[in-house]
Amino acid sequence: MDSNTRNLCDDCHDEVTAEQFGHAAPIKAVGVGRDGRPTSADHPWNRGA
Repeated sequence: MDSNTRNLCDDCHDEVTAEQFGHAAPIKAVGVGRDGRPTSADHPWNRGA
């Protein structure tokens, strides 16, 4: 067994891997409002111009 590894859930693995390779962490989807627009502040529609 390799003592230099650790098991992570998929979400944690994606975040750690992105950090290691200098990429932004994946955007976490929050959902959509009653009007159908995305509610996540990270969504491009909500970032403003």
